[in-house]
Amino acid sequence: MKNKILLIILFLILLSISLYFLFFFKNNSSINKSEINFKIGDTSFIHKIIIENNDNSIILEKKDFFWQLNSLYSVNSKAINNLLISTTLLELKSPVPANAKKVLSEKLRNSKKISFFDDKDKLIKCFFLGEQTTNKSGNYMLLQESKNPYIIFIPSISSDLNNYFNSDEMFWRDKTIFRYKPNYIKQIAVNYPKNKEKSFVIEQQGNHNFILKKNINSENFILIDNESIYNYLSYFDKIEFESFYTSNNNLIDSLKSIPPEFIFSVTDKTGNINNIKAYQKTDNKQIDTDNFIAIFNNNEIVVVKYYNFDLLLKSYEYFKKIE
Repeated sequence: MKNKILLIILFLILLSISLYFLFFFKNNSSINKSEINFKIGDTSFIHKIIIENNDNSIILEKKDFFWQLNSLYSVNSKAINNLLISTTLLELKSPVPANAKKVLSEKLRNSKKISFFDDKDKLIKCFFLGEQTTNKSGNYMLLQESKNPYIIFIPSISSDLNNYFNSDEMFWRDKTIFRYKPNYIKQIAVNYPKNKEKSFVIEQQGNHNFILKKNINSENFILIDNESIYNYLSYFDKIEFESFYTSNNNLIDSLKSIPPEFIFSVTDKTGNINNIKAYQKTDNKQIDTDNFIAIFNNNEIVVVKYYNFDLLLKSYEYFKKIE
């Protein structure tokens, strides 16, 4: 008797599953395939992405081998890679209920809009991205040329798709301070305002020839060992800050009124300059021994880790000894 009951239960479960899939595929058979074509198969054609919503908008644009944000900043490589990969994985989860289509369609057209363009500025695809469903099974989405919204998801991922298509500028900002290959560096100036004897300038004269000076204006210099200097320059391959700090003009002015712990200024071979001025950071009147507060390129306040600069904080005497 017990076995009979188990067989009946199993039969009912299998019947329910079969009916569900029969209903799902019957429903989907009437779906216009062009209305669910959110996926972009080949992302190599994408050269510009515009993400717009009611509050703000951003432009991500491919420049040679890197991406640029709003024609001003480098883009975080991990964030842009996640976005591009996500566009290749978008799948239909289910249609939305018929009685909700009109309301959702109107709502989506006033939500986040994502447009993709090729290198000729021709539109590849455009869709509207809405909120995640209450059961987190996917996001409400609508193609620009479509009337019907759908629930779209990435298989095996339950996160909100808005995490990949973020419209916040800070989300996309690359946190790089210095990213140089040694051959691309023309000059490095390191200044210690509290101990000027330690300050130095390294200039690359071409053909891997380097000179060492006490400051930029000094006419006295010494030739220094190419290999040792080349090793030092290699440390500037990837130096990043930890986070953005709540920035305001008053704080910048306040920091500029006191001497920094160190100042780094790097000039590349095209004449572009990146600089950072680091100051002691305090929390509740206690010196933070892990972090500096810094002014990046004279207009932005960031937090940097001590350990990121350990290898860079050399002195004039250090290089003079390895001459």
